[in-house]
Amino acid sequence: MATYVNDLRLKEISTGDESGTWGTSTNRNLELISEAFARGTKDCFSSDADATETIADGATDEVRKLYLKVTSSATLSATRTLTLAPNTVSKVWIIENATTGSQSITLSQGSGANVTIANGEVKVIATDGAGSGAAVYDLFTDLSVAGNFKVSSDLTVSGDLTVSGDDITMGTNTAGHLLVADGTNYNPVALSGDATLASSGAITIANDAVEQAMIADDAVGADQLASNAVVDASVASGAAIDAAKIANGNVSNTEFQALDGVSSAIQTQLDAKTTLAAVYPVGSIYINASNATNPSSLLGFGTWEAFGEGKVPVGKASSGTFGTAGATPGAETDSITLTDTNLPPHAHGAPNKDCGSYSSGQGLTTDSFTINTYCDTNGNSTTRAPLTTDEIFNSSGTDLGSATAFTVDVVQPSIVVYMWKRTA
Repeated sequence: MATYVNDLRLKEISTGDESGTWGTSTNRNLELISEAFARGTKDCFSSDADATETIADGATDEVRKLYLKVTSSATLSATRTLTLAPNTVSKVWIIENATTGSQSITLSQGSGANVTIANGEVKVIATDGAGSGAAVYDLFTDLSVAGNFKVSSDLTVSGDLTVSGDDITMGTNTAGHLLVADGTNYNPVALSGDATLASSGAITIANDAVEQAMIADDAVGADQLASNAVVDASVASGAAIDAAKIANGNVSNTEFQALDGVSSAIQTQLDAKTTLAAVYPVGSIYINASNATNPSSLLGFGTWEAFGEGKVPVGKASSGTFGTAGATPGAETDSITLTDTNLPPHAHGAPNKDCGSYSSGQGLTTDSFTINTYCDTNGNSTTRAPLTTDEIFNSSGTDLGSATAFTVDVVQPSIVVYMWKRTA
């Protein structure tokens, strides 16, 4: 009895069968083998539901063909499964999804792996014929092409595209063009307007093409500029760059104007100017009204010592008491006491002995000068001991007693300050 257990479902004649017709069966098998290399089309979905296609035993069948265009007389509303039977057939197919409804179809043979073909696409698949657990494989998974792989129409890559070579050759390969996405495709596009791209990759931007308003604040930092990329000629004379755009903006336009007229390095010019240390050379005196801190700390230079404690500076004279710089004549004295020895020689009027009138010109000039008469309160002439020069009497002869010593304040109006002298 004949069987059909092979992968093409050909008729296998049992020993001794089909005497006289064996040639006819053999010829049919040869025709079916040829059919297995052909292209076929079949309506596999007569309804909007999953379907099964079984290769006919020993008879012509579109499903046996190598290239199978799957169509549908029904409009599919969802992805439908097409089961390739029997599940013992191990075979290669090239299957095109030409169904109506723009839906994918899933190819299955058993409980194993399946392959899904999007509408309008073609895949090369193989079944393993493993029975109830049979699987379907996508034969172009991990496909490696040793030579050139040419695509005459569109090439869709759903995953990443890795090009090991250096070049991608396109139908349009104009020098200086860029690949630009338009939302669907990448197209070679030439730079236009104010920028041009050379085949070497160098981009040239036209003069004055980039304006200040086109650059966002803080968009361009030092890392984005090549060394010496911006030179004086690159900045327009009327650019009027605001100081806020320079460094961190802490320097105002007004402060920048203070640099007007600077002809060389600022530090060099400052070094050439008179310094504070030059204003206070060794020997100078520093005065502070309230701060007792050593000037070496306050001014940052020199060696200083306290100077002139309790003394008032006096300008140097050409000679005399104040003729030597650094001399310290005088002493601190609040006052002095005046006695008769401090008084210069002088004269006093005195009555004559007849009390009639005063004799002018008579004076007390020495302790031995003697006037032994004077007028008492009754107008009578009387005698007394000689007067000395430290005795005073009035015009009536009344004794006023000895002169009393008294003090005189000799401290000039002053203000106390801290004074320091630079010694080194």
